[in-house]
Amino acid sequence: MFRWAVLLAMVASTSFAAPPPIVKVEGGLLAGKQDGATSAYLGIPYAAPPVGINRWRAPQHAPAWSGVRPSSEFGANCMQAGPVGARAALFSQAAAYRPQPAVSEDCLFLNVWTPAAAPGARLPVLVFFHGGGWNRGSGSESSFAGAPMASQGVVMVTANFRLGLFGFLAHQALLDEAGDTGNYGLMDQIAVLNWVKRNIAAFGGDPNQVTLAGQSAGAAGVRFMMSIPATDGLFKRAIAESTPFWGAGPISLNEALARGAAFADLAHAKTLSELRAMSAKDLLALAPPGLPRTNALGFLPVSGDRLLPAGAKEREDVAMIAGTNTDDIGVDGQEWNVSDDAGLQQVLNKHFKDYAPKFAVFYRPALYGGSATDAARAIISDGPAAELALAERGRSPNAAPVYTYLWTHARPGDFGAVHSSELAYVYQNLPLAGGPNLSEQDYLISKEINNYWVNFIKTGNPNGHTLPYWPEARSGETMELGDHFAASTRLTSSKLETYQDYAAHGGKFGLP
Repeated sequence: MFRWAVLLAMVASTSFAAPPPIVKVEGGLLAGKQDGATSAYLGIPYAAPPVGINRWRAPQHAPAWSGVRPSSEFGANCMQAGPVGARAALFSQAAAYRPQPAVSEDCLFLNVWTPAAAPGARLPVLVFFHGGGWNRGSGSESSFAGAPMASQGVVMVTANFRLGLFGFLAHQALLDEAGDTGNYGLMDQIAVLNWVKRNIAAFGGDPNQVTLAGQSAGAAGVRFMMSIPATDGLFKRAIAESTPFWGAGPISLNEALARGAAFADLAHAKTLSELRAMSAKDLLALAPPGLPRTNALGFLPVSGDRLLPAGAKEREDVAMIAGTNTDDIGVDGQEWNVSDDAGLQQVLNKHFKDYAPKFAVFYRPALYGGSATDAARAIISDGPAAELALAERGRSPNAAPVYTYLWTHARPGDFGAVHSSELAYVYQNLPLAGGPNLSEQDYLISKEINNYWVNFIKTGNPNGHTLPYWPEARSGETMELGDHFAASTRLTSSKLETYQDYAAHGGKFGLP
């Protein structure tokens, strides 16, 4: 009898829970939906549709609407090649993505999860930018759905932004038209931050307590936002997850203009009007397949334009978490196919070129239990760690603290701690995105790492309660998260000095 009473009470509380409050933002009224114990407002337009004359223009102000706009479904995702979840196959995560909305050029939507949709709550805010090599991805991926974070007192925002040729095509005609070209996807990200500044209080968020986070290319976007003067005052803290080792850009303005001219020739378009008159589907069909780092026509963020000046330095007043994964590479990568010393030498040559003999000292198989494979894989996780450590060296003594991490846990079914696999753990979305065969240990790991993130979002410091102590990066230590939670000195001084010398001579091994 008691069991039936409890069941009926559960059904009643689910079926007859009060709907989320109507929220008023600058465009009009929004009606959201319940998502667990929190309220979700999905598919909110933060800018006008970037179509027609607005294609390859800075985002324009979103038009207002009359009445109450339903916001219980995600908006369309931005134009991209193949199914939105296709990139997951690179990292053995195809099951990690819930069904996605259709793609459209009209895609500038964001999503808000909140525990208290009421002005005056003044809760901390997390704005999250997805990854996907600047070519794919979605603000509606299940790995970082916002309800679990909202249930812990954080207003969470995810967003779409223009991708590929729609987000990063540079062309002389566009430069002549607007004085800027190529960084429309970054302009969208700035528009999201500005929208949050103006509107997030309506959802109970504090516009002066915003943490900006991103994963993979989204992590690169976080770093770019820290270098763009127009973002000053739009966020207070930053988190860069699965910091990309490869191909996150930017490319130079001259290179971007050359790629844009080549694409226009491929499209047989002699004028900007002709390019804008083509259908989005036809344009996308001409774009290079796959991730853009492999193709001379690939579209990436541009350094050297007005938005992102060449040589721009990151702000130092932003506290930061940044890290990568021990196996931060696809299973088809060269590093995973190394089986002997000859293969290891090829990897060293690929990554370090003329400096390969100097780095070979640190990546001898004997230092990795005799495994040439493990030595090759270590190069992938050492690169971003070295980049972060050297960036920390260059910061002034009074700079805001930086905390670095290395994710070490292989999710059941994965071949290692692969690229972006920490997301479902950090944002406590294992039931949605964690895949099969999860254990109690997976949930314990998720709870522990999530506590670090929530502490940081609320205070600027990940430490608290009974968590293992996470030192600042200036100590020379990196926090290992996953199979163990402990600080370690990953890079010896001699190894780090070699990376620094390599960087001083133009070498690339982490974020550009």
